[in-house]
Amino acid sequence: MSRPRKRFWLTAHGKRPLALLADWGFIGEDVSYAHGIFFNDEELKLLAETGTSVAHCPSSNMRLGSGIARVKEMLKLGVNAALGVDGSASNDTSDFLGEMRNALTVRDIFTMASENGAR
Repeated sequence: MSRPRKRFWLTAHGKRPLALLADWGFIGEDVSYAHGIFFNDEELKLLAETGTSVAHCPSSNMRLGSGIARVKEMLKLGVNAALGVDGSASNDTSDFLGEMRNALTVRDIFTMASENGAR
């Protein structure tokens, strides 16, 4: 019987992925994570405290059925959530404007697509 993907890290390493990556120093203002759909409340706070960014890829997440990123919560906590497009395996068009249409409110998405992306 195969283990669910979400539990692999806990079984293999005794930690969730973000905790393990933080132990390795892979967290902070010079780090960006793609998708960010599995972060829990404590991890979102850690991302905000450390200035770690998240690239939100809504079309890819929808196509793969991976989950829904908690972008509104990220923004509220001060996480630098920017907009991204995933690779061709999960987003055939790599259409940035299409990503904007699939994301949040107009004000939020323009901030994510411009200021937050530049940050």
